[in-house]
Amino acid sequence: MSAEIENIDVIEEQIQNKKAVNYDELFFQSIAEFPIRKRIADYLKRKGVSRSAKIIDVGCGTGELLLYLQSQGYQSLYGNDISEMMLKIASNKVKNGVFFHGSINKVQIPEKFDFIIITEALHHIPDLELTFESLKKLLNPNGEIVLLEPNEKWFFEDFPSKRRSAIYWPVALLHKYAGYKNKELINRNKEYDTPDTFNPFHRHLTIEEVKAAANMKVDYTKYFTFYMGLFESCLFKKSAIDQAIYRLVSVVDSLVPMGDKGKYFLLVLKNKS
Repeated sequence: MSAEIENIDVIEEQIQNKKAVNYDELFFQSIAEFPIRKRIADYLKRKGVSRSAKIIDVGCGTGELLLYLQSQGYQSLYGNDISEMMLKIASNKVKNGVFFHGSINKVQIPEKFDFIIITEALHHIPDLELTFESLKKLLNPNGEIVLLEPNEKWFFEDFPSKRRSAIYWPVALLHKYAGYKNKELINRNKEYDTPDTFNPFHRHLTIEEVKAAANMKVDYTKYFTFYMGLFESCLFKKSAIDQAIYRLVSVVDSLVPMGDKGKYFLLVLKNKS
């Protein structure tokens, strides 16, 4: 492993330790943020995965997805994160979980898993090929890697701004309202979303990049969108009016054709036969 990547691991842990204290308040008190990660749980449910399946969440953060899986009856839950502070919070939530601290490319995990989950973590990692080699060593022969990532090809990243506003004006207006309504929390979030809170390798990925790095069998792909915008997790809280706004935003999203340009992609990978 290069010295540059070694240094990135140190930087990333420092960044995530800094974010850990306020992470849940800023992100998971929102009705908009967690449904993204819940897509993983929805996939497991549709597939009829046994509640005794061994599942590890790589880059589990404060353990919100593991906590949700536990509430759904999954019994054999593991977590890994580069941040010791994130894992302390996660272990307090998921009492029966087993947690491993460190970079996935260095940490020793003496287990094999039926499902390896990665949500919004790959775009923080410099060497994707090395990471997938590490993950494949942890996967049971018939196991699956289920990952979810922001999509570099997102529809509105390359859509002319004037046409964008013409199609999306209801969402733009609601976004401005929600931003005004929650401006105090947004200002607090800015303290944790400054340029120094992203490592130099932080970037969004295309599904093609991930497939090439993994060199595995693609079992399932799904593109979808959640309109959230700047400091999105602060915009839609749990009040009745926020819920109504978010439902309307979601309906607008569902009417916009995405193709391969949804804001997120869900990708399921298996070992090649």
